Amino acid sequence: MFIDETEITVSSGRGGDGLVSFRREKFVPRGGPDGGDGGNGGDIVLRSSVHLNTLAGLQHRRHYRGGNGQPGGANNRTGRNGESLLIEVPVGTLVRDRERGHVLRDLSKPGVEFVVVSGGRGGKGNKHFAHSTNQTPRRSTQGQPGQVRELRLELRLVADVGLVGLPNAGKSTFLSRVSAARPKVADYPFTTLQPLLGIVHRDHFGMVIADLPGLIEGAHQGAGLGDRFLRHVARTRVLLQLVDASEGAEAAIAAYHTVRSELALSGLALEDKPVIVALSRADTVEDPAAVARTLERACGMPICVLSAHTGLGVAEVLGRLARGGIRDRRRAGAGRCAARRRSPPRQDDAPASDGSRGSTACEAAPLEQADRRARHEGERRAGQQRESREARSDREPGPDERCGGTRHGREEAGGTIGRRSHTRSEAEGIQGRRRGRLAGWAIQEARQAGCEQRHSQDDETPDDATGKSGDRPARQGAGIQVPTQGPLD
Repeated sequence: MFIDETEITVSSGRGGDGLVSFRREKFVPRGGPDGGDGGNGGDIVLRSSVHLNTLAGLQHRRHYRGGNGQPGGANNRTGRNGESLLIEVPVGTLVRDRERGHVLRDLSKPGVEFVVVSGGRGGKGNKHFAHSTNQTPRRSTQGQPGQVRELRLELRLVADVGLVGLPNAGKSTFLSRVSAARPKVADYPFTTLQPLLGIVHRDHFGMVIADLPGLIEGAHQGAGLGDRFLRHVARTRVLLQLVDASEGAEAAIAAYHTVRSELALSGLALEDKPVIVALSRADTVEDPAAVARTLERACGMPICVLSAHTGLGVAEVLGRLARGGIRDRRRAGAGRCAARRRSPPRQDDAPASDGSRGSTACEAAPLEQADRRARHEGERRAGQQRESREARSDREPGPDERCGGTRHGREEAGGTIGRRSHTRSEAEGIQGRRRGRLAGWAIQEARQAGCEQRHSQDDETPDDATGKSGDRPARQGAGIQVPTQGPLD
């Protein structure tokens, strides 16, 4: 049995209460509070499943409850959480709030989970209330109650093509011709009482076709089977309207306008969807081409001549359905968008003179976002480097500052050295260290010069020719003047 709407009530589990308890153990005086927290209540979760195609499984059960959380225990033990309840629904289910009527979630993709109501939180034990002035608290909190919500579930079939038309227009015959579906086919109206789905395979490409019960004049007011089944074609990408040709051109024109009027009055914006009109049951008239030309002038669009019984025009209709955008969006749409993201954006958005299309939002938006992210990342890294340099300059003086000056200019003692401001004593200390280094370098150079002079004298004068009081080289470092004060050069 096909059920496409139902109402249920869901309630989550209640949270467990916290515990007031104290540690009582041998040789452990004044053990303190050890009351545990209560467990959380269970949630109610809806999950879309491809293995279901109707809401009949929820028809005989109206109330669904989650598990309650267990209270806390001694020794800081937390209570067990309540078990969550998982409810599976068909793909394409709309979850509405029964009281307000607004849509909570559209489960249009398989495997999507939605937490309808969350379980109550568990209470806190007395261990959370101990402090310096109250080390033996005798209070705890209770668990929060669960949530209760009334839901209205509506199933909207997920299909690519929707078959619409008057009763007995050949919709079920066409579906049985192009797919493996076996709908009921008879020579009286309203043979189809519930929507049916069929999968069509053509040139390594598949599409799903939904067959709906027939529409009659006044269906939006409840005439016939009404128009409530039209919500199953609200997700389709294109509509295929079949017009019966067995009653002549005038009846075909009237049938076309009747169906278009009911689609516009349904309130689902179905009149804005792309539509392909086919003249069905063409094998029952002598000149179907003349009827098709008359209908084409009345509706202002090309008409396909179709006979599902003999197979006339079936391939043409399927080809037009494929060219109507289904194949492009499913098969090549993802590849084109990926190629556009990789390609550089064009300068103009208007179509070129040769008929080629300019850049679109599909390729421009990702590139702009990537440029914006790269620019922000560069600014962030530059700011971090600038902050690190400032931190290092504030932590220790630079090489030029240790020598008492900077690269751009030096000031006298007591002033500012580089970018850092020093006191008089700090400036004198820096200058003293610099004079000490200069004196050390001068002594080292004098020692090297004395060694070279002594070696040169030893090479010129033999050992036995030297007198007792032979001239000795000057004392190392003698005559070297060390600057003691004055401005730094």
